[in-house]
Amino acid sequence: MNRHVYRCYDENLNLLYVGSSLYFQSRVQGLRGNDWFKHVAYIRLEKYRSKFSMLKAEMTAIQTELPKYNINGTPKRSAYLKKLKQLNNLSEANKLKADKVKK
Repeated sequence: MNRHVYRCYDENLNLLYVGSSLYFQSRVQGLRGNDWFKHVAYIRLEKYRSKFSMLKAEMTAIQTELPKYNINGTPKRSAYLKKLKQLNNLSEANKLKADKVKK
């Protein structure tokens, strides 16, 4: 399965949108209905091995690169953020346990 984070840029390479998709081609077809998509001149794809790493990269990009047309806080995005937070907390807890065992 292909897991992609994509970035949409205008002709001046201003970042318009960041998203993630398991089915990029069909996702792009869906994006074409947005008014802002007519300004897209270039799309950059990054492949990821896991859905978790893909979603984490997408959230990080949205928070740090501040694309013009992303809408944060939608129910689906909030669910992803909640799940990512839970997974990160679990990962940190496992690291702490592993460190204690080593000592």
